Amino acid sequence: MSIFSRTRSAIVPAVVLVLSVTMHGQSLQGQQSKPGKLVGTVTDVNGDPVPNATVVLETPESNDRRALVNPESGFFEFTDVKPATPYEINVSVKDFADWRSPTVTVDPGQFKIVTGIQLRIETGRTTVNVHYDATEAATEQFKSEERQSVFGIIPNFYVSYENDPAPLTAKMKFKLAFKVSTDPVTAAGVALVSASRQAANTPKYGQGWGAYGERFGSTAADGFSDIMIGGAILPSLLHQDPRYFYQGTGTTGSRIRPAMFSPFVAKGG
Repeated sequence: MSIFSRTRSAIVPAVVLVLSVTMHGQSLQGQQSKPGKLVGTVTDVNGDPVPNATVVLETPESNDRRALVNPESGFFEFTDVKPATPYEINVSVKDFADWRSPTVTVDPGQFKIVTGIQLRIETGRTTVNVHYDATEAATEQFKSEERQSVFGIIPNFYVSYENDPAPLTAKMKFKLAFKVSTDPVTAAGVALVSASRQAANTPKYGQGWGAYGERFGSTAADGFSDIMIGGAILPSLLHQDPRYFYQGTGTTGSRIRPAMFSPFVAKGG
């Protein structure tokens, strides 16, 4: 046998071995990169299929994001899913709470079924916008003060029992003063004062019903002007609140001090 023949005999098996190893490696690499498939069915908590749901497949490792809307059967399918890549499946549909899967991965060429996709009825959401309106608060407090009385008879309109009273508007000050002026108890007080002045003949209008009427009118006018000026006109001009604010809590000393100074120190309002 020639040297050439012996050399060729040695080279051919080596080439065949290299080609075999190369093809095997390519085949193994192709199998490892073979995409998988993810399928599942969207249902409610009763196990009934939920159609028209938007199913999104996404991964944070790349821009591979796909979405579809499932049919009446609730079934969905994603093909060409990259192996060993963490994916998440997000499901959303009207009237149901959104559903998010844990991380899902597939092996090369794997057909994987995603289970446990059960949508719950969305919990009702109520948005409450709260804002403070001083005028509205004062109106509600004012309505309560208009009904206040001592022993159910004597008007007690100028006392506030609120912890944080809202200031009265000028209109409320005039309305409160007018209500005090026209209250039946105020009229009874005017009548009683007029009778005492009648007995003392002060002013010197004489006696009789005519004189009593004059005294009643002058007493009522004096009282009305005092109430309107002190309870409405001046407080409105000076931006002061004419009410007495009942403290109700604290030590005796802390409660006596504001009671004593309230005729001299007015609260802004």
